[in-house]
Amino acid sequence: MSPTIGIAARYMLDMLSADDVAQQWLLWWAGDSVGVVLFAPLLLLLWPSNQPGAMPRYRFLLPLLMTTILVVAGSMTLSRLELAEARAKLSQQVQTLTDLSFLTLKEKISPLYAVQSFFSASERVTEEEFLRFSEHISSQPHIVRVDWAPRVAANQRQGFEAGERAQGTSKFAISTVDEDWQKISAPAGEDYYPVQFSAISEDATFNSVGLDHGHFDDRRRAINTAIRTGEATARIINLHPSLTNVLVLFIPVFEPEVDRASERQDGIKGFVIGIIDFRQLFLPFDLAARANQLRYQITGFSNDGDQTLLAGALPADTLPAWSHSIRVADQIWRLDIAVGREAINRMVRWSYIGFSLLAGLLVAFAVLSSRAYQLATDQQHRVIRNSRELLNAIIDSTGDQVAAVDTEFKITTFNPAYAEYVQQVFETNPQVGQVIDSMPPRSSADMEYASDIRSNIKKALAGDPTRTSKKVSLAGRTKVFEVSYTPIISSDGSVIGATRIARDVTPQRA
Repeated sequence: MSPTIGIAARYMLDMLSADDVAQQWLLWWAGDSVGVVLFAPLLLLLWPSNQPGAMPRYRFLLPLLMTTILVVAGSMTLSRLELAEARAKLSQQVQTLTDLSFLTLKEKISPLYAVQSFFSASERVTEEEFLRFSEHISSQPHIVRVDWAPRVAANQRQGFEAGERAQGTSKFAISTVDEDWQKISAPAGEDYYPVQFSAISEDATFNSVGLDHGHFDDRRRAINTAIRTGEATARIINLHPSLTNVLVLFIPVFEPEVDRASERQDGIKGFVIGIIDFRQLFLPFDLAARANQLRYQITGFSNDGDQTLLAGALPADTLPAWSHSIRVADQIWRLDIAVGREAINRMVRWSYIGFSLLAGLLVAFAVLSSRAYQLATDQQHRVIRNSRELLNAIIDSTGDQVAAVDTEFKITTFNPAYAEYVQQVFETNPQVGQVIDSMPPRSSADMEYASDIRSNIKKALAGDPTRTSKKVSLAGRTKVFEVSYTPIISSDGSVIGATRIARDVTPQRA
């Protein structure tokens, strides 16, 4: 009642989220339950008892004290072990998450370099060839667009525009955009990097063909950096009002004979430009991090010292517990992961609740079952003792010779009649644990004990009851005994011994 009402009230007052209702209810219920099973035994100890045979209170205090010490020690130990295990498990999850979702980011971008190799190896590439080659790459959800932008010198501009119009691209012109993002003719410059081919999605709102990437300051800086270093550059750029803060990869394509850095400026053929939606790129990682209650941020560091937050964000003054880095173009992407308290608490809480309930039940069991166990044990002992006494009385009172052996032919019990018989025939006293046929008879005794007793007991141990008739000379008189060999069967059906019962039938045979 208490946790149900309390948790329901907190949930209705928006003090508790729906995801935490089950855990908070169980935590509350466990606390109340442990309190009950810990304090109820103490009250029972203080309650006077006049029951006959009641145990002294100190007999209860010892198991209660020992159990309480074990509970406290076990709780502290479990908390530390669970915390260590939770951290180890989180570390493994972070490693798996990093391997599968972060380190593979570079592999998702690497197909763009295949387009670069395609242009480097080809003297001339048509639009149809470009679209066919880049179709699979541009279909990836994180690839917004793939452009080919050749370098066009100022004295080549008119011929390049005329050639594109002759190829069927009507009204083609090297252009830029005005304040309303409407295409206008690009002003004169030393060189241009217009989009000649573009693999764009069907729902694209802006046709980039003819747009000069070199006209924009941020793109021009990235282009110049790529030419100077000879490697691709990656920048976060606003390409269009519908494409803000996208990752743009500028991959330079040089003439085959360019070997030295001084030749790169004149030997640049153009750029393969990949426009990447890094929100889609990081989406699998983001979903996995949220599912594991992990906080993260991915930061890009360029060779020029620029630093850009790409995804996620760690709270201020939070030190990351794990860091991993990969190189993408001219940037280093660093992943920083911090573990919130809720991640560890979620992993530790369930085991601690289970241990608390178990500990409380153990205390209650140790205290409340002591008396019940003693009474049950005493009662069982009385029943066994009474049964044994009754059985011994029955065996001792009979005039028949009764003896029992185990599976190794050793005597386990016998009655006075059997002891008297052995004394008369063998002039010795039988002993428990003695092999039943190990006593030699007197030479004058015609005694079945020395002849076939072992074979008859073997039959009984095999589950085959046997009855024989034997003549024995006792005190100068011949007596006839009817002897029965019967298996002793346990409660599980197995034979655990055999009985030998001999009855004097001399009067009936006379």
